[in-house]
Amino acid sequence: MDSPTRLRVALAILVAILCGFGLVMIASTTVIGTASGRSDGTVTYAYLLKQGLGMLGGVVAALILSRIGVHRLKDWRVVAAIFGVAVVSLMAVLMIGRSINGARRWIDLGPVNLQPAEIAKFAVVVIVVFVALFTISSEQIYFNLLPRLLSCSFFTQFSFIFNKI
Repeated sequence: MDSPTRLRVALAILVAILCGFGLVMIASTTVIGTASGRSDGTVTYAYLLKQGLGMLGGVVAALILSRIGVHRLKDWRVVAAIFGVAVVSLMAVLMIGRSINGARRWIDLGPVNLQPAEIAKFAVVVIVVFVALFTISSEQIYFNLLPRLLSCSFFTQFSFIFNKI
């Protein structure tokens, strides 16, 4: 077995273990006593089923994306489309967003709610990699880009800490 195949198999095993652990944690905290918000010992599998279906959807999406291939992200039109979808979804929240707990951050799609910020996070990662791919050599990544990204993440976390104090 060649090295990329072994890496993919190891990654699939780690993801399966994490998903299994997540299902166990959800089952242990929600199966008994969470039916319709009651705490009377009623057994329900609603949250466990919802999480399992979400994981199944994630596996299907991962398989589809793996067939498309990462090489397509070198095309600026694909990156621009991802960025456009992220921006449009963020703006759609202002018009058709659903307010949950006083925050309008969700788009109701029937059985699931979509949080456009998750799409935006993916878009930011894709754009940063796209820009770095064409503008930075491998030496510059370690000596210029990586320290700047780490310092930005430090100050972001620092601001969140002081925002909550």
